[in-house]
Amino acid sequence: MGQARQAVLLALASLLGQQACQSDQLNVDGGLGAPAPKFVVDGSGGTDGQSAASGGEALAGAEASGGSSQIGDSFDYCMIDGEKSEGDPGVRLLIDDFDDGDPYVTGNGMEGTWYGYGDPGGSQTPTWDNGEWASEAGGLDAEGYALHASGGGYDEWGSGQGLSPAWSEERDQSCLYDASAYDGVTFWMRGKITDVERLVAGTQDAGVLRFGAADPDIVPVEEGGNCTGDAGPCWDWHKTRIELGTCWRRYSFRFDELEQDGWGADAGDFKPDQLVNFNFEIAQGQDYDFWLDEFSFFVGDTPPEEERCLPDMGGLGGAGGAGGASP
Repeated sequence: MGQARQAVLLALASLLGQQACQSDQLNVDGGLGAPAPKFVVDGSGGTDGQSAASGGEALAGAEASGGSSQIGDSFDYCMIDGEKSEGDPGVRLLIDDFDDGDPYVTGNGMEGTWYGYGDPGGSQTPTWDNGEWASEAGGLDAEGYALHASGGGYDEWGSGQGLSPAWSEERDQSCLYDASAYDGVTFWMRGKITDVERLVAGTQDAGVLRFGAADPDIVPVEEGGNCTGDAGPCWDWHKTRIELGTCWRRYSFRFDELEQDGWGADAGDFKPDQLVNFNFEIAQGQDYDFWLDEFSFFVGDTPPEEERCLPDMGGLGGAGGAGGASP
């Protein structure tokens, strides 16, 4: 993973994951030292794609590192070693179990990365500062790893961790990922979120984590998406909200359960065949400490809720009931 890509991801994170697919080399080794695959435009008529959120700022200086904060080319699907950037349930359902210790996702049509993002006011770990982003020991399995994020001090709109499943190094943009072969996603989380500044007290964002995904229709045209802003603000991404608790709990959501909040332009139903990124986000004014593991797609019935409480899970305190999604 080159410094140029790290820098652009930071700038990209300020828009919550710019998306686009381009040609030429994808310089990603996935932490495995594998040769970088070749990305070329699919040419099958894929629409634009972009990620979403209310905007923001990268967690480290992308411009200073030579990255660009503006991406204007329309998004499309990409090819990785001759294969379209799409998933196949017959190959794998797992997106990332973090056991490799790095932020990269590879295989099954994916060549992408995790990244931290947030508004200018706060701080969190992990970030791309100094090119470092690593998972942490203490996953769902005793000997496994997980994404462990903590932070606070964000007082404009918030912060989070995002995943761009496919990336083109040549154009410094993400590609669309076709996840239409799957019905939804499932993952395990635990943690605590506290509205310390009471900026969202009494709202649906107090004490919860916003999980969701972006497709092109919520992204501004000037950033590669389809949203013109004529029918309302862009960046109203499709999401749901969950409460975390001290114990690990499995959360599962079908793609058609993800909905816009309604303050922005109507983008219709979420389009899994035009996936730009996934986001795990905390609203402004809140301190947080959360763990994520075994992030996967599923096909068919929604996986049942499960909870695992292990003896060494102290330190988080209560985060409210480990409930499911809120409207």
